[in-house]
Order: sequence, then structure tokens, then C-alpha cells
Amino acid sequence: MADGYDGSLFKYEGLDGFKRIASEAAAQTAGNMVLNGLTEESASRGESAQVWWDGDQLKAGLTEGLGSKNLVADAVDEANPDSESSYRNIAQDNMAMNVNDLAVVGAKPELFWMHMAVGSDSWFADERRARALVEGTRDVCNDLEMTWLGGETPGLKGMVYPEAAVISGTVIGRIGQEERYVRGTELEAGDHVFMLPSSGIHANGLTDARGLAERLPDGYDTKLSNGSKFGETLLTPTHLYVDFVQTALNAGIQFKRLENMTGHGWRKIMRGPNDFTYRMTQTAPRMPIFDFLQEQYGVSDEEMYMVYNMGVGFAAYTKPEFVEPLTDIASDLGFVGAGDFGVVEAGPRQVIIEPLKVVLDGATLAIR
Repeated sequence: MADGYDGSLFKYEGLDGFKRIASEAAAQTAGNMVLNGLTEESASRGESAQVWWDGDQLKAGLTEGLGSKNLVADAVDEANPDSESSYRNIAQDNMAMNVNDLAVVGAKPELFWMHMAVGSDSWFADERRARALVEGTRDVCNDLEMTWLGGETPGLKGMVYPEAAVISGTVIGRIGQEERYVRGTELEAGDHVFMLPSSGIHANGLTDARGLAERLPDGYDTKLSNGSKFGETLLTPTHLYVDFVQTALNAGIQFKRLENMTGHGWRKIMRGPNDFTYRMTQTAPRMPIFDFLQEQYGVSDEEMYMVYNMGVGFAAYTKPEFVEPLTDIASDLGFVGAGDFGVVEAGPRQVIIEPLKVVLDGATLAIR
């Protein structure tokens, strides 16, 4: 265990409590939609993306933040001044946090706004970094056929560290007709849990990882078991899952629910509104980054799976007959290791990870 570590990973209880009261207050404004000719889909309250009817079309939108991953990029870039800036990866991470959440309702992203608060305008003096962020954002938008409309770059001296930036975004997308809307409320016992691989840590759990780097003798240059450096591995960009969802919907595959595996680790599997037991019969191959973090933190499998994605980045709940075509689609899109990871059962809200004999209790997930 690294010196100075207090023996526990970041907890979400405080954040979750605020989200619940904010969601309750926000719901009290829902009636205003009709004044603007819109109709809310109430089932989307408390989900990753909000859905509404605009005429005969379903649309969806959300705001999501990158977190602190760009601080890792700052440290790595400073140590490698002659290399391409890591902020091209950061741009994809910021976009992924938005569009992957939008994908869970079946929406294709169309419009994007970026918000970036800085502690000092000196942040923009590093042209290598600024250009990589801008060009990376542009490239992801073009890859996903979406338009970057603008954003806001406030200077918040005294609130944000002078050398730091707080990066987030807002995205709006189109679902279209009713049959493409993934409400996430129709899960049944017997449905299967199809998982897509992650690229690594993605953009969650970076606060603890940054604290660890400060305590390691070689910091972000610490070598993992496969010879890669800690910092560079943390900066592997988050996978984008939009094309997977859209391709599957175009093929007539019916999703019961979709879940972007960010924050709360494998507890996110049981985020749906109804109580079920999720029996996971396999796990993803262990990545060196997670083995390294667990060894350094000195924590159990249970705690790791409560916080990190542990190799899976997106979950699709569907009928058994759709597992094989989903496997083919995932393979065609380059997702190695995607497949059938478990089954939904009648029972109390919990995730049972059979290969590890780990049980994640529903009481530990208080998002709603």
C-alpha cells in the first residue's frame, strides 16, 4: 500500500444525496414544458439523459463534466514538452462523458456546447494544449456527425486553481420515433446483460489515482506490469459507444435498458428503477491498470468493483436471442471481448459477481 493512503476510495454518498434533492426540485418545473410546446417523458427523470417530445420527435439532452483527468494530462505534458499534447485524448474523454450518457436512451448526438472554466487566462498561453483540446473536440464531433455550436470559457480566479481548467459540456440529440427510445423500465427476469469493454479507467476514479501518483517515487512515470507508464495509461481515451447503439437499433435489436458504466463501478448495473438480482457469470480480463491500483490501495475486489469499471464500459440489457447479433456488431466495430456477462433474475436489488464471490448490495447505490 502506498504511504499516506487512508484505506478507502472516493465515496459518492454526498454527491448522490445532492443529486436526489436537485432532481426532486427540477421535477417541480416539468409542467413548464407544455408552455413551450414540449412534452416531458417522465420515465427519463433520474436517468443519465432527459427525454422530451418536440412535436412528433423524441429528443434528449444532458450536461456532463470531465472530472479531474485533465490534471493528469497537465502533469504528463509538462514532463514531455516535445510530445503531442495529451489534451487530444482529454477532448475525447469530455465528449465521451456526454455522448455515452446520451446513448443510453437511444439518442444520436446532434448538437454540442463546451464549458471550460479557468483560474487564470494564462491557461490559454500554452498553445499546444489549447489547440489539442479544440482540434480533438472538433474531430470527435465530425466522427459522430454532430455540430459544435459554441460554449463558455469563464475566468474564475479564486475558485479554480490558476493552472487548472474545469471542462464539461452539454449535448442534445435525437431519438426520433417511439420504437427507438430505450426507456430502461422494461427489464424482466431472464433478460441478459451484454457488456462492451472499456479502454481502461476512462474518466472516473482519477482523484484517487492522482493522489496515488503524488506518493509514488516515480509518480506518473511508474511502470505497470506490461511496461507502460502509469500516467500514459490513465490518459487512454474513453471509448465511444454511440455507433454501437445506433447500429444495433438500425438492425432492429430491442434493448430493454442501456447503462454507461461511469462512476459507482459495477453497482451501475443495478441502476434501473425496479428491484432485480443481476447474476454476473463472467468478468472482463484484468487490465494492468486495475491490478496496479488495487495493489497500491490495498483494497478488496469488492471495493474495486464498487468504484471502477474493471474493464467494461457499457452495458446493454436485452432478450437472449439478441446476444449473438450484438456480439457480431460489437466485433465489427472493433470491441474485443464484448459478450454475454450475466442474467437478470427475480430477487433483491444486488449484483452477484460469481467468479469473484462478490456481492454488491443495492443499499450502496442511492442515486435515485
